[in-house]
Amino acid sequence: MLLKTRIVIGASLAMVVLSAGFLFSNYIDRQHQQQRSLAEKAVAKSNLLDQILSEQLQNMKVEIKGLTRNSEALTAIESKTVEEEAQQATSNRGPLALIFVRLKAGNVIDGIFITSLDGKTLFISPDRIQPTQIKALMDLSTKEGKLIAGAVECNDGNLSFASTFQVFKSGKQIGNAAYLLNFRKIVERLKESDKSEIMLTNANNKMIYSTNNDFFKNTNEDQLFRAANHGDELGFSGDYFEALSVPIKNIDGRLIGNIYTVKNITASYLEQRRATIITILSLGALVLVFL
Repeated sequence: MLLKTRIVIGASLAMVVLSAGFLFSNYIDRQHQQQRSLAEKAVAKSNLLDQILSEQLQNMKVEIKGLTRNSEALTAIESKTVEEEAQQATSNRGPLALIFVRLKAGNVIDGIFITSLDGKTLFISPDRIQPTQIKALMDLSTKEGKLIAGAVECNDGNLSFASTFQVFKSGKQIGNAAYLLNFRKIVERLKESDKSEIMLTNANNKMIYSTNNDFFKNTNEDQLFRAANHGDELGFSGDYFEALSVPIKNIDGRLIGNIYTVKNITASYLEQRRATIITILSLGALVLVFL
């Protein structure tokens, strides 16, 4: 074999090796960049959820005085007067029921739980509220002497955001109260800000609610969960999507649910893939030059 031929073959092989190395390095770098980007976006999503919950908590705080400054409500709590939810359907509503009806009509809350100081339930609506979890927040509120808020599970499998606070009369604590809002409404507000489709699940990833039933009905849930938790590609019906997850934990830090957000990134994904193909073709053409 001529020396010139050997040199050409050697140079070609070297270019092939260098090209393969470049492509592999480029692939690994893009994977790392994608993981970093997804992690940053997940943090941003979590911060956005925290902001929405903070705004909701502020709305609830503003309306606390509607209970704590209502003399009839305070008298009912002090005397441990029990009001049944059924009274809401009559013209003979009690003061606690009237407060709930007003706040619910204003979209501030969709649930309320009021107890006497010794823990007796005076008013609760709706029935899906799980008193045990709310009372744990109430006990912490009493112990620390301040409003305590957090996510809680409900009897029907739904999740709610709750704020609990002490109720005083003449400087003496007479009971506890909790304002609640279904997490479905939190999810809707997140969608408005994030422009994503969202699925709310329990801790076992069983769907509780979604912002687009038709979309998620056609989505492979296992693929969605892998994409959200591991950065895998999520593609179906010719489109590509970015999936992220935000955990929902209760006051004790126990996972009680997840929020999965899905956003269409087909345009950027195809542009990135087109750039990769162009790089491969360019390197291939360069190798041919040396053959």
